[in-house]
Amino acid sequence: MHCLSGVGDTIPPMLATLLGFWVLQIPLAYFLPQITDWGVYGIRWGIVTGMIGNALGLAIYFKLGRWKRKKV
Repeated sequence: MHCLSGVGDTIPPMLATLLGFWVLQIPLAYFLPQITDWGVYGIRWGIVTGMIGNALGLAIYFKLGRWKRKKV
């Protein structure tokens, strides 16, 4: 994430963070303990899933190489 911000491409890391946090991490951390019997582990798995989703999204964007054409 910081390597993309360092080259001046700040929008994709911001979007990945927002989506990973608000779409995956918070809803899963809220609902997993309620719909399963995992309790605190449901919260932890929600957080981990959000982080993994964020990392996958940024890895795919990094692999596409669009950040290389960014002009600062």
